[in-house]
Amino acid sequence: MELRSHQQEILSQLLAKQHVYGFLPTGSGKSLCYQIPARDWGWRVLVVSPLVALIEDQVRAAEKLQIKVARIHSALPERDREREMSSIFDHDTRLIFISPERFVQWSENPNKQNLLRSFSLLALDELHCAFDWEDFRGSYAALAKPIQNFASWGLLLGLSGSLSAVQAESFFAKSNLSVKLVLRALGRENLQQFILDLENESERSLLLAALLREVETPSTAIVYCSSRVSAENTKIFLSSLGLKADVFHAGLPAQTRMQRVEDFRSGRLRIVCASNAFGMGIDYPAVDRVIHLGMPYDINSYWQGIGRAGRDGRSASGFVLWCRSDALRLHSMTSSAQNRAKKLWALFLREECRKISLAKYFGLPQEPCWACDVCWRKKNFSLPRFLPDPHFWLYRRQWWLKSRMDTEAWLEEYFISS
Repeated sequence: MELRSHQQEILSQLLAKQHVYGFLPTGSGKSLCYQIPARDWGWRVLVVSPLVALIEDQVRAAEKLQIKVARIHSALPERDREREMSSIFDHDTRLIFISPERFVQWSENPNKQNLLRSFSLLALDELHCAFDWEDFRGSYAALAKPIQNFASWGLLLGLSGSLSAVQAESFFAKSNLSVKLVLRALGRENLQQFILDLENESERSLLLAALLREVETPSTAIVYCSSRVSAENTKIFLSSLGLKADVFHAGLPAQTRMQRVEDFRSGRLRIVCASNAFGMGIDYPAVDRVIHLGMPYDINSYWQGIGRAGRDGRSASGFVLWCRSDALRLHSMTSSAQNRAKKLWALFLREECRKISLAKYFGLPQEPCWACDVCWRKKNFSLPRFLPDPHFWLYRRQWWLKSRMDTEAWLEEYFISS
């Protein structure tokens, strides 16, 4: 198996007994960085993974590499869970997947200490979740002590495609640990970005329909919605137009969610209206476009989301359809979530190449991409055919956006007002 340079560097650091954080964009082969130690080095590897669908996908990938693997999660029937638990205690089982909640539970259970000590490597997959979800998944806030304990005998590997080096260092510092940083450039030259500011919900719905009408078999699309209600309503709207769409969110039964994932992977479901967790780490090669229906929560979730398009190397697009009303939800956020959202809004309001803005945030070098709405406007390129009325969508500015400085001032006032 031929490894990419960033994968080789991560594995070399692990062999040198160094804790590592790898910033690898979506589709860069993060999972190989813990699969190879399990398959080729004889290490037992414990992977902390945030989602059931992601765990199941990772298990399938490991089995294809002839790795003996086990997993424990809430969607497993009791009989299967007992079988998997027995497999975990088999030393020939090299790769084990669990949730952050279960890792914290095991770390606090004296009866699980010998089991934990049998692992040489703890891989924290999709590490950005420790920042994005800490407000509603307390297990991420509780990871510091268990990680510190594990580091007394084993190595740590953090992996993400949307967590900056500064954030990663801050995360491991809570456990009094330092890590070697392996940072790959953003890449994804095949991915176009369009941040489109709209007047109202009617315009947003019309443009959404126009964008999805162009998605042809076998391509698929993901529409990220800000809430379960929004996802359900969007699905109803799209279905009324004759588009085959369905929903994915945490309110669905676990088995239903797993079936939706499989339907989307197989092409039976072409459009999914989802919460921002859908598709995390899972390889859906036929995704033609990703659409954020409203402002994403922060820069990490924005880049993570659109990165799920075009993973097969074909040209693909990521869109944000936003309007001023999206700011209404800010008052329901915690102060830390508001701060993250403010950085995203400021980034979107910049008249700067979208990829350069992202690279600055992640601390990476980047040349102009010439594949985003800002670059297209600066070069006066023709827009793709799927954007209706290019002059209308690209060059107009609503009355409240005529002055970018005025908009930034309004945004600042909104954030600090009650």
